[in-house]
Amino acid sequence: MTFRTRILLACLTVAAVPLLILAAGARHVVRERLTEQYREDVERSTTYVQTELTSAAAQLDQRVRTLAGRIVDQPATRAALLESQTGAALLDYAPDAMQLTGTDFLLLLDERGTVLSSGHFRNDYGRELPGLLELDRTAGPAVVAAHRPGGEFTALVRARAFDLAGRRFMVVAGLEIDSAFVSRLTTRAAALTVSLEHPGGIITSGTPAPEDAVTKTIPVPFVTSETAAAVGATWTISHSLEPLHAIVRLVDRWFVIALGTALLLAFVIARLLAARVTQPLERLARSASRVELTRYDVKLSTSRRDEIGSLSRLLDRMVQRLRAGARQLRDAERRATVGDMARQVNHDIRNGLLPIRNVIHHLTEVAQQTPAELGAVFSERAGTLQGGIGYLEDLATNYARLTPRTERRPCDVNAVIEALRDAGTPDDDRLTLELARTLPSATADPVALRRVLENLVINAMESLPEDEGRVTVRTEEAGTTNDHRVTITVTDTGAGIATDALDRIFDDFYTTKERGTGLGLSIVRRLVTDMGGRIRVQSEPGRGTTFMVDLPVEGLNG
Repeated sequence: MTFRTRILLACLTVAAVPLLILAAGARHVVRERLTEQYREDVERSTTYVQTELTSAAAQLDQRVRTLAGRIVDQPATRAALLESQTGAALLDYAPDAMQLTGTDFLLLLDERGTVLSSGHFRNDYGRELPGLLELDRTAGPAVVAAHRPGGEFTALVRARAFDLAGRRFMVVAGLEIDSAFVSRLTTRAAALTVSLEHPGGIITSGTPAPEDAVTKTIPVPFVTSETAAAVGATWTISHSLEPLHAIVRLVDRWFVIALGTALLLAFVIARLLAARVTQPLERLARSASRVELTRYDVKLSTSRRDEIGSLSRLLDRMVQRLRAGARQLRDAERRATVGDMARQVNHDIRNGLLPIRNVIHHLTEVAQQTPAELGAVFSERAGTLQGGIGYLEDLATNYARLTPRTERRPCDVNAVIEALRDAGTPDDDRLTLELARTLPSATADPVALRRVLENLVINAMESLPEDEGRVTVRTEEAGTTNDHRVTITVTDTGAGIATDALDRIFDDFYTTKERGTGLGLSIVRRLVTDMGGRIRVQSEPGRGTTFMVDLPVEGLNG
């Protein structure tokens, strides 16, 4: 993820998170406050409904009390009740009384619940309605399901019992409960709904309230005319949450608009801010990509006074220190190279002087012991002296360059080995040559090959026990058509090399000799590699070591 993208995401997050928290908090507060307000409205409406129902019940109580008193005072009606006669006095009593009292439900019952007179349905005369006798024991208004010629209806009723000549009678009067009645119970709040729920159905002032509405209930008795059991009815006052949902949707819409605006502004500001931050960094990166320790025309410092300017100046000072360190490192490498070359020169010259020293030592012995034979011996060994001096001259010419160069050309491997033998080595009688009679020319540098063989043979001689053991140099043609090579094998019967040292014998400055430089085998490996060959070693402690040098054949390899 790029730095610019991170700035963009950070700005968008900073803009979005507070708004989202504010939106969640505002929605919660609005919902809680309005819901609480709706509860208060419902409580007030419930109180109002209870007051209205209590008022209606009180009016009905007054009416049934008046009716009961009049029955006792009217001789015709009283005589009809006492004599249980059926006539106009009883049949017309309830309809006339219902009109007089302005009620919608009126019954005159005896002690068994038999209808003696009905104001709302004359055909109810003689009908047994024992369930209505329960009304005398209800403390408040009750709800009754009744019927009339036009169909079923529900009434809010009150009853009053009275005694006449030892017999008990009851007057039941009520008001019809319809949508108009229920609507009169509602307040001015349009979202409020008042409804009456009873086993026969529901009467409501509007649309039934949803399940999530704020509601309050008032239980009232519901008495059926056919049975003596009373079941419950409920007045429900509810406040719909749709206004709340509408306000929340409006709040959400404005918050979405605000969030979109904030995100757009944050995006624009983030792009501008990222450009002001990243463009200088990109220019600094481009300048830094051109920095080289040997190139001095690239400057990273700047005149800016902010953090980027401080970073630029810090990087510029660091580059200056690196350049100074690089110069010191190059000087140290140059000195190390010169020292390494000096050690190689010392090593190769010592090997080159060895046959010359042997010849001079031999001539000195002859001059002391048999002076007469000095001339003949000198003539015999003069070739060795000249060969040694020529080899040293070749070394001097090769080392005239800072880094000796290996020149690969056709080389007679057997001739180089024989020249090495003729140059003389200590204990020449312990050196055996087994050279292949027909051997193709290898692609190698004769001087470098001589240096390789001298190192291997001298190391092999030095590994032999005193007055014991042999060193054998063998050549052979090996390989396949695609890998045709000449193999030179130098084998000794000396002490061998420890297993843990085999992996390190070609490392620079690694030696197991007290006065060794640790460069002999390192030089051997480098020279063999420069000639396109490879070197291998096999050793067994106590039984000797074998070095195998593979050189490519002229015209086929290399």
